[in-house]
Amino acid sequence: MEKAIYVSDHTGENQIYLYDFQEKKETQLTDSSIPAYMPKFSPDGKWIAYYNGREEIGLINAETKEVKPFISRIFEWGLTAPSSYAWSPDSKWIAFMNKDENYFENLYVQNIEETTPKQVSFLSHIDGGNILWSADGNYIIFNTAQFRTEWQIARVDLQPVKPEFREDELDKLFEEEKKKENEDKKEEKKEDNQEEKKDTETNNEKKKEPEPINIEFDGIRNRLRLLTSPQMNCHAMCLSPDSKMMVFYWPMTGNYNLWNICFDEDRKDDPPKQLTSNNGGKWNVYFVPDSKKIYYVDNGKIHQLKIAENGGRDGDPKALDTRAEMDVDVDSEKLQMFNEAWRLIRDNFYDPRLHGADWETVHNKLLPVLRGIQAQEDFHELLNLMVGELKASHLGAGGGGGGMDDSYLGLDFDLKKLERTGKFKVTSILPYGPAALAKEPINVGDYILAIDGVELNGSIDLFELMKHRIRKRTELTVNSKPDNEGSRTVIVQPIDHGTMCNLRYKNWVRENEKYVHEKSSGRLGYVHISAMSYEAYMQLLVDLDTETHNKEGVVVDVRFNGGGFIATFILDVLRKRTYIQSVYKDKPPTSATNLAGNRIFEKPTILVQNEHSGSNTEMFSEDYRRLGLGKVVGTPTAGAVIWTTNVNLLDGTWFRVPFIKVANVDGENLELGSRTVDVFIERTLGEDEKDSQLDTAIECLLNQIDRK
Repeated sequence: MEKAIYVSDHTGENQIYLYDFQEKKETQLTDSSIPAYMPKFSPDGKWIAYYNGREEIGLINAETKEVKPFISRIFEWGLTAPSSYAWSPDSKWIAFMNKDENYFENLYVQNIEETTPKQVSFLSHIDGGNILWSADGNYIIFNTAQFRTEWQIARVDLQPVKPEFREDELDKLFEEEKKKENEDKKEEKKEDNQEEKKDTETNNEKKKEPEPINIEFDGIRNRLRLLTSPQMNCHAMCLSPDSKMMVFYWPMTGNYNLWNICFDEDRKDDPPKQLTSNNGGKWNVYFVPDSKKIYYVDNGKIHQLKIAENGGRDGDPKALDTRAEMDVDVDSEKLQMFNEAWRLIRDNFYDPRLHGADWETVHNKLLPVLRGIQAQEDFHELLNLMVGELKASHLGAGGGGGGMDDSYLGLDFDLKKLERTGKFKVTSILPYGPAALAKEPINVGDYILAIDGVELNGSIDLFELMKHRIRKRTELTVNSKPDNEGSRTVIVQPIDHGTMCNLRYKNWVRENEKYVHEKSSGRLGYVHISAMSYEAYMQLLVDLDTETHNKEGVVVDVRFNGGGFIATFILDVLRKRTYIQSVYKDKPPTSATNLAGNRIFEKPTILVQNEHSGSNTEMFSEDYRRLGLGKVVGTPTAGAVIWTTNVNLLDGTWFRVPFIKVANVDGENLELGSRTVDVFIERTLGEDEKDSQLDTAIECLLNQIDRK
């Protein structure tokens, strides 16, 4: 390698630099207030392409260093960098991703001698990237997705695929044998002219010039193939230099591994071959020039793996012993992260006016404070103070540090008695928690006198005592009275904080189900949506199936739901209606939708929300009311609605960047604007046995049903 091209922001903005290893010289190639991203040499080394901001791809003449615009009006929203692009093997084309007016992202190509790009894929998908142009120039691979956990690998053939005949392969064998015979005869002759021999060797070593790329655009929309199903959630990683294989990433059953698929005639019908079999992230996959080996990074280490003739693995992966040392200037690192975070907001915040904040002043005001910060937690606090000037939601910084070591028994205690006497009297036992699952029962009213022989009294910090006991055998000394006489030993296995919270949540939902069933005399079902996540959506389908049996309606509860992205999926279930039925012989009719394997829900509902319902949950509430699916009961929502994402800074700090506005069809910005209710009702402080919001929802829904 003689030269390297890279991005640096040491001038204050991202610029393109070229480093010549022979001359040991760095040259700045761009000088613009618009940040530059992702420089790439053309295969022939004559051009350097790069993103000029996110709306233009520019070209730099590698010899003259002249900069010229190339592709313009790109619609892209990558935060740290735009989506991928790729040079064609003949250095005459660039393939790139671009969004249309519906935000659907597709593949485009443009010749370097032309001014207008041409669209080559026509998918209704919102995401795409990782473009791979085959070395033979015949096809392009890219990743595409409509839903964030259902990525697929697409292939576009640039010309109609011509049939291949096995007879041709047989003819080639005879040609190769004849060629070998001629070469053997030549070897018998001695070369007298050594200079001629050197010239011949030099010519043989010359790299073969790539064939000019010829793209047949007529009918190209019909030459796209999806190589993987959405359920596989795969990502293409690299193509082999002979254009016959593709290594891809497949997170099957939670294990993140590399697989290989073959495209040549003899192997194209073979199933994918698994290359790795261990868990952990794998990236930066590259073939060697003869396509017989790959290098990749696995859990931070470089590995190599030989590829067999059938496309599978030849032996086991081998980790390379690569090590490096690096000195970190902590003050410089903090300054770099601070400036990166500041620019991320400047360039990507959903409101170009930054909610009225003077962003330059904010930077200059906090910069002196940065110089005095030592701890990572203090740095996070400074970033939070910075974004606090925006007066918006979905912002913040954090990360680092270890998880909580606290463990839990699944017990609640009488706090008044604890304060007064120092005794731990059990007031409730968490269902399916450690105490509930113990072989020796613990009862409400029992006293926990000691843990692993350590006596509990008013001076003991129970949380400190329970640290580092997760899933470990723990002995509890238990008695029905507050002394040791007649006490017994109970063995439990404490759980972590996440498991404890999940059990408490499930118990809260079960109690609410029971409450609604009893208050409605069994006429109404109850479901709670914990988050607008795919997992919560799948749980909702199970809960709806259970709670609609022999019920006249359902209370849908989204209180304390902080949001996510799945609201439209849930609305699709609630709004479907039956228009076609299916009947088997003399059996009762059912919806054709159900029989086809889809969900349909045709019972009245009512929505319960509160001030802790936020983000995508508020979008759900807005759509629910506008679609007329039912009344909304409770209190107005949080008023925190922006599409956001996390960006990782140098030390692992996560930093949130809200970048897409959400408004209703009337143009009202949902950020800082709560979604209202049809029936306002608050839960009064101290409500325990009663839930006034559920009571109101039950009354309203039963009245609605009875009026029909």
